[in-house]
Amino acid sequence: MKYNPNTHHRRSIRLKGYDYSQEGLYYVTICCQDRVCCFGKIENNEMMLNENGQIVQMVWNELPQHYYHVELGEFVIMPNHIHGIIIINANGGYVYIFTNKNKTTLYIGVTNELCRMIYQHKNPLIKNSFTSRYNLEYCIYYEYFEHFDLAIHREKELKKWNRSKKELLINSMNPKWKELVNEFGFVRDSSLRSE
Repeated sequence: MKYNPNTHHRRSIRLKGYDYSQEGLYYVTICCQDRVCCFGKIENNEMMLNENGQIVQMVWNELPQHYYHVELGEFVIMPNHIHGIIIINANGGYVYIFTNKNKTTLYIGVTNELCRMIYQHKNPLIKNSFTSRYNLEYCIYYEYFEHFDLAIHREKELKKWNRSKKELLINSMNPKWKELVNEFGFVRDSSLRSE
């Protein structure tokens, strides 16, 4: 059935004047066009995802990698729609530098949740990503910023630096290039910082 403004009087349920980009928890429902069952089917009271449903699950799981101020709450895929909770954080953020076991490659990123980001690097969803190919899972440098936009600005600045300048920065905080943070938390080792 085509949308007819004379007979279909859909009203927005959004709160007028509310800024939906601000911090908070948001319940999201997205329906397939014409309510076509695009994501799979229910068998024996269990949702069986088809290829489209698996893609939706993968994209949902990757949202925090693309939107650093976003965390994910509960999520469910139904045959013709999805429900999920998106958590928008206005908290600060971390700029980090990861390397691999042999310290041959550096990767600079930004996140609001450093331990979670390390876990994601050590357990990659995308097997052929840059960080996965080079096993970039050791956090050897980080900076914390009270406001996330400052962390993003700093990340962009560091990415423009050449390798030797990045190494000087790392050495100022961590001359032995030891792992400072892992997926379980911040490593407590007094020998990490230079005197």
